Amino acid sequence: MSIRHHLAWMGISQGFLVLVQFIASVMIARLLTPTEVGVYVLALSITSILGLLQSLGLTAFIVREPHLSRELRETTFTINLLLNLVLSAGIALGGLACRSLFHQSSIAGVLLVLAVVPLLGVFEFLPASMTERAANFKVIALISSGRNMIAQALTVALAWRGFSSASFAYGQLAGAVFSMAAYGCCGRGEILLRPRFADWRRVGSFGAQMLAINGANAAASRLAEILLVRFAGLDALGLYSRASGLNNLAWENIHLVLGRVLFVRLSALQKSGVSLRAYYLHVVEVMTALLWPAFLGLAMVSGPFILTVYGEKWVAASFPLIFLALASAVQVSVTMSWELFVACGETGKQAKLELVRTTVGTGLFASGAALAGLPGAAAGRLGDALFSTFIYRGPIDGMTATRFSDYRPVYMRSLMLAVVAVAPLAAVMLIHHGAATTPLRPLIIAVAGGMLAWVMALKICNHPLATELRRLTQSVVHG
Repeated sequence: MSIRHHLAWMGISQGFLVLVQFIASVMIARLLTPTEVGVYVLALSITSILGLLQSLGLTAFIVREPHLSRELRETTFTINLLLNLVLSAGIALGGLACRSLFHQSSIAGVLLVLAVVPLLGVFEFLPASMTERAANFKVIALISSGRNMIAQALTVALAWRGFSSASFAYGQLAGAVFSMAAYGCCGRGEILLRPRFADWRRVGSFGAQMLAINGANAAASRLAEILLVRFAGLDALGLYSRASGLNNLAWENIHLVLGRVLFVRLSALQKSGVSLRAYYLHVVEVMTALLWPAFLGLAMVSGPFILTVYGEKWVAASFPLIFLALASAVQVSVTMSWELFVACGETGKQAKLELVRTTVGTGLFASGAALAGLPGAAAGRLGDALFSTFIYRGPIDGMTATRFSDYRPVYMRSLMLAVVAVAPLAAVMLIHHGAATTPLRPLIIAVAGGMLAWVMALKICNHPLATELRRLTQSVVHG
């Protein structure tokens, strides 16, 4: 199956998931308060900090390893087993501590349910990793869709029945049970229960570098959320979570999914000794042309969108959403940096860069929260994105044999497309002074007109994205 078939399957799956997640988020926003959402996000932050050891990137190790023996698979399984057992115990102890020492029964209840999820991941790890190594994204897409549908449906049902913050935890647990069972059926031969430590230094070396990269990033993100509670309260964390959740509908369901598929292609090119220059420039042009209009449009319509869809109690999330969407637009300009470093075997260098970035980014976020509360914290994220782009530019150029002058025409074309796409929306918002109460009808007309103009511009300039979309459509029709 070609890479476009993979993208078609992942695209269909993620498009469906975006719809499901969006509908679920609207229903949950109507059923729960920002404080109740904040309780779950805080519990998730505690869980993520405890789960830093899961940032070893063992799945990426299996995907990129040229010669993967059974002994090496058993070693990665054993290491993952130990990590998940420690994580599960740590989350459970955290829940008990919240209940007995801090008298936080709501947070404790969420943590005790989430403690079960890592135990299920023990049996899912190898079947899921080997499925990704085989680039069987059709199976991955179907299982991911099923997991998210179950999780979202149960979360909404339990929220309606009055389970408050615990609704999220039970939904995640149900989704994990489904995913474990599905991967277990598809990859029965990969469920290994035999412990082995052969080549553990090799796995551990890669894992330590990935821990420094992913772990530092995860720790900084979760620490920032805890600091936000310290400076602005649980209500602010709930609002920030709503803004970041909307922003992530585009980032995680488009950018990260495309990166997941393209990572396999990058690894293949690197192993064969082919220069990444042409391919990476193509990826940057496609990504920026697709995501710059999306993020800029989201920033412009944040107020009316949140008021109309989620209700008045969530309107305060619109201002941080503007900064988060702009930050994502900036980050797209250095797209797939993580995948490049892993494919090129430069994870050691990335670990050092990520340590610097997360230190500066967390400092900006905390300073913004201390000085200006929720809006200041979100503005810190934009500063983080600008700094990240600055420090990653040079290493990316080195790995792809490019210079900034190579990207200048790519960025200009994508910026032109973004202006064409958002101009009608900007005009409507300007007429109504950017108010959250801007009427819905002219906004819908402006969005539709902008999308039509964007498509026409793609065709007129014969943009690579137009070619990719046409080929993806043919893959869906004939595949």
